[in-house]
Order: sequence, then C-alpha cells, then structure tokens
Amino acid sequence: MAFVELDDVSKVFADARGGTGLLTLDHVSLSLEKYELLCVLGPSGCGKSTLLNMIAGFEHPTSGTVRVDGKPVTAPGADRSVVFQQATLLPWLPVCENVAFYHKLQGRSKKERQELAQPYIDLVGLTGFEHHYPAELSGGMSQRVGIARAAARLQRHPDGRAVCRARRADEGGNP
Repeated sequence: MAFVELDDVSKVFADARGGTGLLTLDHVSLSLEKYELLCVLGPSGCGKSTLLNMIAGFEHPTSGTVRVDGKPVTAPGADRSVVFQQATLLPWLPVCENVAFYHKLQGRSKKERQELAQPYIDLVGLTGFEHHYPAELSGGMSQRVGIARAAARLQRHPDGRAVCRARRADEGGNP
C-alpha cells in the first residue's frame, strides 16, 4: 500500500464572476511510498499548490480520494507538516522559539525546546540567528525557519528519524 495516494482526484473551484467552474485538477492519480520524493512542476495556476493542500488536508477534492498512510484525508492532521509558500512565522517569537513552537505546545521546558530546535537551525544554515526575530531575516532565511520548524515537529513522530539523518548539501552529506 502506498503511503500517500491520490485516486482519480479532480478539483473544480467555483468562479463567482464568470458563473462557471475552474477545473484545477483533472482525474489525477499518484502514489508515493514512505520517504519517496516527488517534485511537482508546472506553470502558475496549474494546481500544484491545490494538490499539496489536499494532501495536507486544507482542500478537499471535488471527486476522488486522498489517503495518507491508508487513511482518508479529511482535515489537517498532526501526522503531516507543511512549509507554506509564504513564510508563516510568529513575528513575536525569535527563530529558536518559532522552530520549537510545537514542543512549546507540548509543554516542554525552554531549555529542552532549545536543545530540540538547535540541530534543525544548524541544518538549515541559521546558526547564529537563533535569537533574531522574523522581521530581522531575509525571505530565504524565513523560509528556512519554516523548514526547520516542520522538521523539528517531526522529530518526535515515529517516522521523524529520517528527517534527523538529513545533511546539508554543502556539508557533503547524504540523507
């Protein structure tokens, strides 16, 4: 059984101005095994984000089914993390606390949160920026904070070990 599966998925968005529907995904089927990497390429407006939003549980297909780990996706879930196109950092928290936010919600101490977050801050090349606020970061740096936050969130998930083994390309490492 595939880990992520889309079966004959279509999505039509209502176009209130035109009085018609906008077909965004048309009978898409795909399956991914656990730890398999997929690159989705296409022009603006072709449905890339819609497809990812369905897997995340933010959008629902007009027809067809989306499953993760054999279960239908009906809403966002704690078993999935998302790095948005636009950085979605909490502006009142520094980098370290943004990365460790999930662990704060879990009631972990500040010291433990810092220890949990630091490897991911290092991984995305933001060592030295732990106490900087989002307004003090470039757009690319903000995106890397979001990536670190998603990876740190998965750290305590049973399958998070794969994330922990990741290495930055400039360190010559391989996952």
